[in-house]
Amino acid sequence: MNHLPPASSVVLPTPLAPLASVAERFCPTGSEMVATLSDGSVVWRLSGDCQRFARDVISLRAAVYGQPADMCGDEYDERGAHYVLYRDDEPVYALRVNHVSAGGIEGAGCYPDWLMERYRHSLVEGCRFVGNPAAHHRPTLACEFLAACWADCVARGVRVKIGNVIGKLLPYYHQHGFRLVRTPAFVHPKWGTKSYVVALFANSALAARVSARLPEIPDPVPMSEIDSISTPIKIRSYA
Repeated sequence: MNHLPPASSVVLPTPLAPLASVAERFCPTGSEMVATLSDGSVVWRLSGDCQRFARDVISLRAAVYGQPADMCGDEYDERGAHYVLYRDDEPVYALRVNHVSAGGIEGAGCYPDWLMERYRHSLVEGCRFVGNPAAHHRPTLACEFLAACWADCVARGVRVKIGNVIGKLLPYYHQHGFRLVRTPAFVHPKWGTKSYVVALFANSALAARVSARLPEIPDPVPMSEIDSISTPIKIRSYA
């Protein structure tokens, strides 16, 4: 059962000043290597119109979803940044990140208006996270990959990453530093599942493995603000 207070009880400070350049800096073009991980694998950031995207991201989704490649993309792909972990040129993980002020986000209707408005210049949604079912890798590699993705987003001006998840996955998101946003659970309009809104905030004071690679943040989201709009995920069952 969700015991969070209603959204109407959340008090926010004055909205952040506009940062038009953040969305501009976030939009990817071509491909760029952004990190090398502890095992030597590398993380690339791809645009949706580059050759690597069609070759690696779409083919990886097709393998995971069990669907034809032409059914594994959507209109948000060309507006997003695609992070891909490669080991010996083999794609192992892929994640799409869309900026709310750079073409919109897929799950916009799932999130409270006050959250979208407050962080409209520095908010992204992470989705389409897939792992290569044929690749062998150590359990911590996914966390390293997500940490590298988050660090690159923060370096480009992002301060909040949001997502919507079903209850049984909340403990997994807790491990990666996400918090539960103070808004009621909802029925997902596409999947019909009871879902929760989670968020990852740019503040090095938050103890999370996914924050291990964060650069120095000149304007972190204040902890008082983080606490006012979210709560740590409890390691228990959410109905």
